[in-house]
Amino acid sequence: MAYLLHFMFQRQGLTPGQFWQKPRGEQIFLIESTKLAIEEENRRRKEGQQDG
Repeated sequence: MAYLLHFMFQRQGLTPGQFWQKPRGEQIFLIESTKLAIEEENRRRKEGQQDG
């Protein structure tokens, strides 16, 4: 969880305190959205390594 919160803070400026104040449904959405963003970033990084 700390990794996801760190990613949200670094990329979106959302502090952990702001995250925990949000309704549970919004927290779940943010978690899943962040997971997708990380997966996409990892996919692009792997594709870049293969092209290079």
